[in-house]
Amino acid sequence: MLYIEDLLEILSETSSKYSFKFQILKSDYNLMTSLGRQCVRQIGLTDRQYNLSKKKLLEYKDQFEENGILDIDQYFDNLRTPIREIDRSRWIKIVDGKIAVRFSFNKKLITSLENIRKELGQPKNFIDNIHYFELSEKSVYVIVSNLENKNFELSNDVNNIYEKCKEFTKNPYNHVPYVKDEQFLNFPKNLETLLVEELGYPNKNNLFLYKERSFKYNYKIDFPYIIQNKITEQIVNRNNCFVNFKPSEYNLEDVIFSIIELRKFPILIILKQHQELSQIKEFYSLFEKYINSKEQSVYFRLDNNTATGTVFNHFVKDKKINNPIDKNTKIVYISESKLPKPVIESNWHPSLLLSKESSRLNSHIETFSKTYCDLFLSADEVGVSNFKYRVRYGGM
Repeated sequence: MLYIEDLLEILSETSSKYSFKFQILKSDYNLMTSLGRQCVRQIGLTDRQYNLSKKKLLEYKDQFEENGILDIDQYFDNLRTPIREIDRSRWIKIVDGKIAVRFSFNKKLITSLENIRKELGQPKNFIDNIHYFELSEKSVYVIVSNLENKNFELSNDVNNIYEKCKEFTKNPYNHVPYVKDEQFLNFPKNLETLLVEELGYPNKNNLFLYKERSFKYNYKIDFPYIIQNKITEQIVNRNNCFVNFKPSEYNLEDVIFSIIELRKFPILIILKQHQELSQIKEFYSLFEKYINSKEQSVYFRLDNNTATGTVFNHFVKDKKINNPIDKNTKIVYISESKLPKPVIESNWHPSLLLSKESSRLNSHIETFSKTYCDLFLSADEVGVSNFKYRVRYGGM
């Protein structure tokens, strides 16, 4: 007696038990050989594979007869291995604080998920047909909107988040904080207070400052602003945290002027190893016309046993920039090699990271900076940085 699995193995020539010769259409070759190998491995057919196998085998009935196997459909009900049950459920839920997307293997859906991961910037994370994503409003919106018409069942909490996100997307100005006609609209009160204390009420003269802060606080500006200074304009209109100004094209003094113009304080300045003396002299000379020495702090010293170290330490003392950090400190200088513990433990939070280099940061400095800084300015001829993250507050 023959089984349907035998017919598949015979047609695909995947079993050494049989020596029949068949001509399989090119369009069927991959399918039939895959089914044949599955049967050889004693893996049961799914219900869909079973129905498809019967249809395809009938298309080769003449060749079976030429090989002496007649009336192949009489063997279709003979199964060597029971039909394999497949869980074809598709759902999107929140599981253990993550968004879980479940479906049985499907190439088109796999491609959709890869596109979703790229858009969200999240790595692959899946177990047993369940794919996991970090939970956020944006993640819910991107995932569901891409899979909305693909027969996925949404849990109530996911559906509620998605519906709110859709409303938010359709009518953003009913929800998004924005500045229009010198007025705050939809702003949280604490953010409005913070901005007014720092910048004053919005007007035509300070609107560019409001635009710069919108990168950090995630609100919109709904009327035009004009910026005359090219460097300031580049900083204000940045699309990520990292902005580099090549020394061959920009004067560092002009970059410092833009920092002052934007009131971008406090500042953490990173000094390059073996260049600490020359760099602190340059930065100090550029900032001293704007920032009092009492508002600057150098939080490291060099070895006094070296000539450079002695000169560096005397410079810090003579310029009176060896001050402890407090709420009035506008600039802190550190070495690229270490993040001092007093800086970590203080309540001092920089808004700007400034360096003449755009190379990768010490991991502790990078973590500290990522927590607080929304801008990294460098003056590097190469201008390649790993500091291209984006700090956003207050929404999607």
